Amino acid sequence: MRFKLLFIFCFLSVLSFATHNRSGYISYCYAGGGKYNIRIYTYTNASSTSADRCEQKLYISDLFGHVQDSLVCPRINNDVAAAGYCISGCSLCGNLIVAPYSGYGGVKENIYAGTTNPLNQAFYVLTMIDPSRDGGINNMGGSSSSTLDFALADTMYAYAGIVGAGTNCTPIITNPPIQNACFGSPWCYNPGATDNPENDSLDFSITRSLEGNGNTGGVEPISLETFPSGLTVNKETGTLCWNSPQPQGETNIALLIKEYRKNPFDGKRYLVGVTLFDIQILVRPCALNSITFQNPPHDTCVIAGTSFSTNINVSGSGITPPLTLSATGLPFVSTSIGPQPTLTSNSSGNSVSGVFSWTPSCLAENAADRITLQAYDNTLPLANANFSTFNIHVISPPPLNLTATAAADSIILHWNAPIGCGQTGANTIQKYLIYRITGCTPFIPSSCETGIPSGSGYALIGTTTSNITTFSDNNGTGFSPGNTYSYIVVAEFGDGSFSIASTNTCIIIKLNVPLLVKVSVDTTDISVGRMLVWWNKPLANVGNFDTIAYPGPYKFILYRRIGPLTTNTFTPIYTIMHNYYGQIGEINNMIDTISDDSIDTRGISTITNQFYYKVAFYYT
Repeated sequence: MRFKLLFIFCFLSVLSFATHNRSGYISYCYAGGGKYNIRIYTYTNASSTSADRCEQKLYISDLFGHVQDSLVCPRINNDVAAAGYCISGCSLCGNLIVAPYSGYGGVKENIYAGTTNPLNQAFYVLTMIDPSRDGGINNMGGSSSSTLDFALADTMYAYAGIVGAGTNCTPIITNPPIQNACFGSPWCYNPGATDNPENDSLDFSITRSLEGNGNTGGVEPISLETFPSGLTVNKETGTLCWNSPQPQGETNIALLIKEYRKNPFDGKRYLVGVTLFDIQILVRPCALNSITFQNPPHDTCVIAGTSFSTNINVSGSGITPPLTLSATGLPFVSTSIGPQPTLTSNSSGNSVSGVFSWTPSCLAENAADRITLQAYDNTLPLANANFSTFNIHVISPPPLNLTATAAADSIILHWNAPIGCGQTGANTIQKYLIYRITGCTPFIPSSCETGIPSGSGYALIGTTTSNITTFSDNNGTGFSPGNTYSYIVVAEFGDGSFSIASTNTCIIIKLNVPLLVKVSVDTTDISVGRMLVWWNKPLANVGNFDTIAYPGPYKFILYRRIGPLTTNTFTPIYTIMHNYYGQIGEINNMIDTISDDSIDTRGISTITNQFYYKVAFYYT
């Protein structure tokens, strides 16, 4: 399926005009019962008190642009410091996150909330328009940017057949879209976007910001917006970098954050939401600075239930100390994936060190948990910062205590489920996969490797359901005496992922019967042909043939049938009998000629006939 992000027209009342909005975004989360909790985040020029809003209006449109619902969302956040920057009559005034400083109007964060119960559609667009943008935005017309109506948009998908698509939550943003950059000094920012335990994949790209269309009442990309040179974004981590920020002043840029949901029925990922994230960057004349992560953490895998820790060291130059270290990510905010990680840090002037530690539970398994590290200084009005991201992929431990026991005509396997994983929760074990190889060949998974790779030599021989941890293997027609077999078991989860492979277990099939090892035409002749037949006698030990339990005398009888196989019968042609087992000779290798338990059959036609042999063994 392919879907396009549509900015649907919606009709809004006209609000008073004043330079005001810096940045923002819309989010939502399914609240149960068909309802969604909506949040509108705006970051405004705190000094523009005449344009302060006590509430915002949200419109919900369908795929065809028809307005399905409108929602008045009152402001729900408040702090004492924001009271002086609040229009008269607002019961809550927002949060003052940056106070006005040396000509900079400051920043106020406003959170507006509402709850909606849309009709049962497959697609919605959420939009908001508020006059007007901040004045003096360099890449939006400069001083004329205040004539642009500030607009935000989000989308809501609810396809049939995609599990959970109609109960989605947008990504959690942990770093506000207000940033500082020094003129000409490389700059990076990361929104710290993490998805909830739905384990949606996020894709980031740069896009145009939106404006309200005064003629239609809808929203559309800002046509006069220009993209700064040297601006890039990592599509997987969301880190936005600008190699040489300029000119001085305010610049706005928007990120498109797409969510892709893995469908357990076909293993593919489908688009389930698109959020427009509007960011403002203040480029200031300041000393060239750098904040550098020394040997930053790399992507890693952690087995659920085991501890992981990594040291973090950051240094800065040209900054305003102290340097501070923080971390964001789903594991820090989720209450449904088990214990949360910790970050301890120690700042010393232009450097800071820290230790990130986490012991994830199985509730976090098979999810790539992105951790965003942020180091920032004390520069006013906005701090200098740098970011580093890494993924922790939590994987299931293996099935445990795999054993193999020989039965009459089969091998019985038994194992225990992975400790604590896949028994409860959304991603339970669906089945176990059983693999076998001839010989006792261990399989040692590489780092982060789950399941069994195709080149391992192990072959899948069967499966069981999630509640069955035993398996009987008869190899179809039984097993060859004296052979060794090795087994491995893997758990498969509801989302299609696998556990680490179990430790292999080996079993040797008892050699307690004679084993034919070779039949050879030694001489080809119509009347004096010669056939050589070899077999190995049973191994005399407790694990194979127990001569104490089965005493002598012992007898071997070689039978022959002259073909074809479907005619005639086997007739005895050679017999060996001894009172004691040790009196019976033994073949050491297949190129031995005549011994007590092989026979040279002569005087037959090896040209016109086919010959078949079997050996019988008797005790007592």
